[in-house]
Amino acid sequence: REFADRPKKAAMPDGHPPLRGLLSVRLVGDHIPVSGLVLVSDKLDGGEFTETDEAVLAQLAAMASLGLQQIQATILAERRADELRGILRSVPGAVFVAHDARCREVTGSLGAYEIFGLSPENHIGAGVRQKLCPRLIRLKHGGRDLSPREMPIRKAAEEGIEIRNYEMEVVYRDGTSRWLYGSAVPLFDEKGKPRGSVGAFVDITERKRFSQELEQRVAKRTAQVEEAYAKLAKKEAEVRMISRKVLEAAEHERKSVARDLHDALGSNLSAAKLYLERGLQETFGANPPEWATVAAELVKDSIEDVRRISSNLWPAALDELGLAAAISTVLDKAAAAGGFSVEKHFDLASEDLVPDISMAVYRIAQEVANNAVKHSKASLLKFSLVREGEGLRLSASDDGQGFDLDEIRMRSRAEEKRLGLLGMTERARLTGGWLQVLSAPGQGTTVNAFWPRAMRW
Repeated sequence: REFADRPKKAAMPDGHPPLRGLLSVRLVGDHIPVSGLVLVSDKLDGGEFTETDEAVLAQLAAMASLGLQQIQATILAERRADELRGILRSVPGAVFVAHDARCREVTGSLGAYEIFGLSPENHIGAGVRQKLCPRLIRLKHGGRDLSPREMPIRKAAEEGIEIRNYEMEVVYRDGTSRWLYGSAVPLFDEKGKPRGSVGAFVDITERKRFSQELEQRVAKRTAQVEEAYAKLAKKEAEVRMISRKVLEAAEHERKSVARDLHDALGSNLSAAKLYLERGLQETFGANPPEWATVAAELVKDSIEDVRRISSNLWPAALDELGLAAAISTVLDKAAAAGGFSVEKHFDLASEDLVPDISMAVYRIAQEVANNAVKHSKASLLKFSLVREGEGLRLSASDDGQGFDLDEIRMRSRAEEKRLGLLGMTERARLTGGWLQVLSAPGQGTTVNAFWPRAMRW
């Protein structure tokens, strides 16, 4: 094409020499976009451009495109490096960048340099650190010193693994220290091999000190509480021992009074009854006066009262027949008095029981029977007493009206009933066992008790 007469149409400025010919090739970037044209005008021989000329120009354009891409990549890399330096200058905490797998050259944020006492002109590489860090003694993790290869950024860089939630202590020569917490991640080359790492850590010294102080306070308070608890437990053991001794003394006194009633008063009343009956027979024959009959009945009732009181104070059946038979008698009498049925199950040898526990079990059974008669309005009472290894388990339940345990504990006018429940619980506790009462209105009442060591050794 001819451009001699119209140079502007060839995108040339005014005054440009006339063009006889023009060849152009577009610049194309493979990875980084580039734009532009390579223009060639006016062959020296004055001839027209050929396909060979165009191929040569295309090669020149490709070389130019590659050069431009390299220039742009360098500019972009400088920008990214400048951005990274800005981040490292402004980021809080300590950031470490290892540029090789062995961490011979490590750069970092201002916080990282401050930790090692270095200026940003130095790097934090492995050999340099020992020469330029007079403040630093060692790094510790889990209470032990870290070797260079155990450093989180070194471990991430060499092994290609992520180190997460890592705590370490930086110890200085002057005896001070600080705590760091953070993570380290590996960097990989184009072949997927570790080529370095990046680690980011924050200073948790204040939080750590506060945590340690809190732990010390908690430990001190815990020791004080444990000491107070030990004193309280000792006092409780002393009170329990005293209560047990009082209970033993009371039972001994009951037995003594029962024996005196039976042996002395009971015998005297029996003798008086015989003399009275003989005197009435000799004096009035078969038709004694009414006052004489009433007197004889009073003496007879007094004898029965003595036997009943004596039995309540100390059940002779417990000594003569054993625990199971004595409790069975109590339950049968309660069933007759209360108009309900009773189911009994015993599986133990009374002679194997500790005496104190045997008496406690009998008294609890008495209370269960009395409550069934007085309060339950039950039709059936089930009672079980069985041996479990070295222990003894008592279970009693009725189908009566039940009651509200909380209400019973709160109502002052139910003092008698509350003392009955409390008495059962205390008897079990003072003899090394436990007792639980379960009840609700309309759901009957259940008493469970257990003594883990009820058998004689």
